[in-house]
Amino acid sequence: MKIDRTHYDILGLTPAATNAEIKQKYRDLAREFHPDLIRDKSIGRRAFVEINVAYRTLSDPLKRAQYDIDLAEQERGRRETVSVEELIDRSTQAFGRGDFPSARRHAEAALEAAPNDYYAHMILGDALTALKDIDAAREAYRKSITILPSFIAKAKLDMLERTASADQVVKDMEKSADAAESRSRRPNIVKRIFRRG
Repeated sequence: MKIDRTHYDILGLTPAATNAEIKQKYRDLAREFHPDLIRDKSIGRRAFVEINVAYRTLSDPLKRAQYDIDLAEQERGRRETVSVEELIDRSTQAFGRGDFPSARRHAEAALEAAPNDYYAHMILGDALTALKDIDAAREAYRKSITILPSFIAKAKLDMLERTASADQVVKDMEKSADAAESRSRRPNIVKRIFRRG
């Protein structure tokens, strides 16, 4: 049961209202919206019915207690329910702030709710790239492209592939440079030994 206007709203009161306040407000509104006293009868009837239902519920202590419980549960459920779009927005905002672990967490939560959301996979790939989890980032981009071919996701995946290749080339070059340097040092040591002797 979804409640847009609560009985408290209808009577213009807060949930902390006393029984005397509820009774007084009911009497004031009943006089104001009574169908016999208002010009627009249809508005008067609808308002009068809402006012009566609200008063009957809130004036009975048992009904009011149950109503308050139902209202609290609905409010708690409204706060706990987060849409996939909101999770993706949170992930994007966290990424923009540089909070990459939160961006990853929100993207993963979005994917739990909607495993075939291509954009959530792409955002996850971005967060994983920033966290330097390159293999997982590649996988996220590949899933995104599989679900919905996207030039952006493809470009990001290609960039990772080139970067990974470039990183490997740099590492190989560093190794070969280190090896060459160590080889070039040996002759210098030999030359020093022969010069001393």
